[in-house]
Amino acid sequence: MHSLSARLFGFPTAIAHGMWTKARCLAALDPSLPAGFTVEVSFRKPILLPATVQFGERAHSAGIRFGVHGAGKGTPHLGGEVRFG
Repeated sequence: MHSLSARLFGFPTAIAHGMWTKARCLAALDPSLPAGFTVEVSFRKPILLPATVQFGERAHSAGIRFGVHGAGKGTPHLGGEVRFG
């Protein structure tokens, strides 16, 4: 989101939109995803740009848990789960 529009929503700088972040996570998981799945995410803190973040994933019996955290302090930005079936 551009810095001017981000300021209208109370952010001090440009941000990475939460839905873009979710889509980027799903793109990273794409090789592991079946044809049918559901996804649920929690948006925690905005990613103020510029930023360096880390993506992590962990498989479990019903799907994959994933998240995005700040590379420095580990600030949680997004948490989610993909469920198969």
